[in-house]
Amino acid sequence: SDVSLANVSDVTYTGSALTPTTTMKYNSHTLTKSTEYTSVYSNNKKPGTAGVKLTGTGNYTGTKLAFFAVKTIDMGSLKAATKSTSQIKVSWTKQTHASGYMLTYKKGSKTYSVDTTSTSTTLSNLTAGSTYTIGVRTYVKVNGVKYFGTAKSVKGYTTVKSPTLKVKSAKKKQATLSWTK
Repeated sequence: SDVSLANVSDVTYTGSALTPTTTMKYNSHTLTKSTEYTSVYSNNKKPGTAGVKLTGTGNYTGTKLAFFAVKTIDMGSLKAATKSTSQIKVSWTKQTHASGYMLTYKKGSKTYSVDTTSTSTTLSNLTAGSTYTIGVRTYVKVNGVKYFGTAKSVKGYTTVKSPTLKVKSAKKKQATLSWTK
Protein backbone atom coordinates (compact mmCIF):
# COMPACT_ATOMS: atom_id res chain seq x y z
CA SER A 1 0.00 0.00 0.00
CA ASP A 2 0.96 3.64 -0.35
CA VAL A 3 0.30 4.37 3.33
CA SER A 4 3.41 4.83 5.43
CA LEU A 5 4.01 5.38 9.11
CA ALA A 6 6.95 7.41 10.38
CA ASN A 7 8.99 5.87 13.18
CA VAL A 8 7.51 6.47 16.61
CA SER A 9 10.07 7.96 19.01
CA ASP A 10 11.04 6.21 22.22
CA VAL A 11 9.89 7.90 25.44
CA THR A 12 10.98 7.92 29.10
CA TYR A 13 8.76 6.59 31.87
CA THR A 14 6.65 9.20 33.69
CA GLY A 15 4.08 7.12 35.56
CA SER A 16 1.35 8.17 33.09
CA ALA A 17 0.17 6.73 29.80
CA LEU A 18 2.62 7.87 27.12
CA THR A 19 1.42 8.81 23.66
CA PRO A 20 4.29 9.84 21.41
CA THR A 21 3.44 11.67 18.20
CA THR A 22 2.48 9.55 15.21
CA THR A 23 2.59 10.56 11.55
CA MET A 24 0.82 8.66 8.78
CA LYS A 25 1.15 9.51 5.10
CA TYR A 26 -0.70 8.43 2.01
CA ASN A 27 1.69 9.01 -0.90
CA SER A 28 2.93 12.54 -0.06
CA HIS A 29 -0.22 13.61 1.87
CA THR A 30 0.17 13.67 5.66
CA LEU A 31 -3.02 12.33 7.20
CA THR A 32 -4.75 14.28 9.95
CA LYS A 33 -5.07 12.47 13.26
CA SER A 34 -8.67 12.06 14.49
CA THR A 35 -10.26 12.87 11.12
CA GLU A 36 -8.29 10.64 8.73
CA TYR A 37 -6.88 8.12 11.20
CA THR A 38 -7.18 7.11 14.85
CA SER A 39 -4.56 5.76 17.20
CA VAL A 40 -4.88 3.29 20.05
CA TYR A 41 -1.90 2.81 22.37
CA SER A 42 -1.14 -0.33 24.37
CA ASN A 43 1.26 -1.26 27.17
CA ASN A 44 2.37 2.39 27.33
CA LYS A 45 2.35 3.01 31.11
CA LYS A 46 5.36 0.97 32.22
CA PRO A 47 8.92 0.46 30.98
CA GLY A 48 9.31 -1.96 28.10
CA THR A 49 7.91 -2.22 24.59
CA ALA A 50 4.68 -0.35 23.89
CA GLY A 51 2.58 -0.31 20.77
CA VAL A 52 0.30 1.95 18.79
CA LYS A 53 -2.31 0.79 16.29
CA LEU A 54 -3.24 3.37 13.67
CA THR A 55 -6.52 2.83 11.80
CA GLY A 56 -7.61 4.80 8.75
CA THR A 57 -11.02 6.54 8.85
CA GLY A 58 -13.18 8.21 6.23
CA ASN A 59 -11.53 7.83 2.83
CA TYR A 60 -8.67 5.83 4.34
CA THR A 61 -8.92 2.23 5.48
CA GLY A 62 -6.58 -0.33 6.95
CA THR A 63 -4.29 -0.43 9.96
CA LYS A 64 -0.63 0.01 10.72
CA LEU A 65 1.18 -1.10 13.87
CA ALA A 66 4.20 0.58 15.36
CA PHE A 67 6.25 -0.13 18.46
CA PHE A 68 8.27 2.16 20.71
CA ALA A 69 10.26 1.80 23.91
CA VAL A 70 9.21 3.20 27.26
CA LYS A 71 12.68 3.69 28.73
CA THR A 72 13.54 3.59 32.41
CA ILE A 73 14.89 6.63 34.21
CA ASP A 74 18.68 6.95 34.23
CA MET A 75 20.76 8.35 37.08
CA GLY A 76 21.76 11.99 37.30
CA SER A 77 24.87 13.24 39.09
CA LEU A 78 26.44 11.03 41.74
CA LYS A 79 29.16 11.64 44.35
CA ALA A 80 30.85 9.85 47.24
CA ALA A 81 32.39 11.53 50.27
CA THR A 82 34.64 9.95 52.91
CA LYS A 83 33.08 10.13 56.36
CA SER A 84 35.51 8.06 58.42
CA THR A 85 37.69 4.95 58.51
CA SER A 86 34.56 2.79 58.09
CA GLN A 87 31.95 4.99 56.36
CA ILE A 88 31.32 6.58 52.96
CA LYS A 89 28.39 8.87 52.22
CA VAL A 90 26.94 8.51 48.71
CA SER A 91 24.54 11.14 47.34
CA TRP A 92 22.82 11.87 44.03
CA THR A 93 20.28 14.15 42.41
CA LYS A 94 16.61 13.23 42.71
CA GLN A 95 15.19 11.72 39.54
CA THR A 96 11.58 12.68 38.87
CA HIS A 97 9.23 9.68 38.66
CA ALA A 98 11.78 7.24 40.15
CA SER A 99 10.25 4.98 42.80
CA GLY A 100 13.64 4.38 44.42
CA TYR A 101 17.34 3.74 44.04
CA MET A 102 19.42 0.58 44.29
CA LEU A 103 23.07 0.82 45.38
CA THR A 104 25.56 -2.02 45.08
CA TYR A 105 29.12 -2.29 46.32
CA LYS A 106 31.62 -5.04 47.07
CA LYS A 107 33.44 -5.68 50.33
CA GLY A 108 35.92 -8.49 49.85
CA SER A 109 34.24 -11.15 47.76
CA LYS A 110 30.71 -10.31 48.95
CA THR A 111 28.39 -7.91 47.08
CA TYR A 112 26.01 -5.77 49.13
CA SER A 113 22.85 -3.97 47.99
CA VAL A 114 21.04 -1.05 49.55
CA ASP A 115 17.49 -0.18 48.45
CA THR A 116 16.39 3.36 49.34
CA THR A 117 13.97 6.10 48.38
CA SER A 118 16.29 8.78 49.76
CA THR A 119 18.81 10.74 47.66
CA SER A 120 21.72 9.77 49.90
CA THR A 121 22.88 6.96 52.13
CA THR A 122 25.86 6.21 54.32
CA LEU A 123 27.61 2.88 53.82
CA SER A 124 28.96 1.55 57.13
CA ASN A 125 31.16 -1.25 58.46
CA LEU A 126 33.69 -0.72 55.66
CA THR A 127 37.39 -1.52 55.81
CA ALA A 128 39.72 1.38 56.69
CA GLY A 129 42.02 2.67 53.96
CA SER A 130 40.04 0.99 51.17
CA THR A 131 38.60 2.01 47.82
CA TYR A 132 35.04 1.01 46.91
CA THR A 133 33.28 1.20 43.56
CA ILE A 134 29.64 2.01 44.26
CA GLY A 135 26.95 1.58 41.61
CA VAL A 136 23.61 3.37 41.84
CA ARG A 137 20.61 3.01 39.55
CA THR A 138 17.03 4.18 39.59
CA TYR A 139 14.02 1.96 39.48
CA VAL A 140 10.33 2.42 38.93
CA LYS A 141 7.89 0.07 40.57
CA VAL A 142 4.75 -0.77 38.57
CA ASN A 143 2.26 -3.35 39.88
CA GLY A 144 4.88 -4.73 42.26
CA VAL A 145 7.55 -5.16 39.55
CA LYS A 146 10.79 -3.13 39.63
CA TYR A 147 12.16 -1.82 36.33
CA PHE A 148 15.80 -0.70 36.65
CA GLY A 149 17.57 2.11 34.82
CA THR A 150 21.21 2.12 33.78
CA ALA A 151 23.65 2.26 36.68
CA LYS A 152 26.24 4.95 37.26
CA SER A 153 29.26 4.30 39.41
CA VAL A 154 31.51 6.35 41.63
CA LYS A 155 34.64 5.52 43.66
CA GLY A 156 34.51 6.06 47.41
CA TYR A 157 37.35 5.92 49.92
CA THR A 158 37.62 5.27 53.63
CA THR A 159 40.35 6.98 55.61
CA VAL A 160 43.38 5.17 56.99
CA LYS A 161 43.39 4.51 60.74
CA SER A 162 45.81 6.73 62.60
CA PRO A 163 48.51 4.75 64.40
CA THR A 164 48.61 4.82 68.18
CA LEU A 165 51.99 6.05 69.40
CA LYS A 166 53.35 5.08 72.83
CA VAL A 167 56.50 6.20 74.60
CA LYS A 168 57.94 3.08 76.27
CA SER A 169 60.84 4.73 78.06
CA ALA A 170 62.36 8.14 78.07
CA LYS A 171 65.94 9.00 78.93
CA LYS A 172 67.72 12.26 78.57
CA LYS A 173 67.84 13.11 74.82
CA GLN A 174 66.53 9.61 73.98
CA ALA A 175 63.16 7.84 73.78
CA THR A 176 61.89 4.40 72.86
CA LEU A 177 58.66 4.48 70.90
CA SER A 178 56.16 1.84 69.81
CA TRP A 179 53.04 2.10 67.67
CA THR A 180 50.15 0.08 66.37
CA LYS A 181 48.89 0.20 62.83
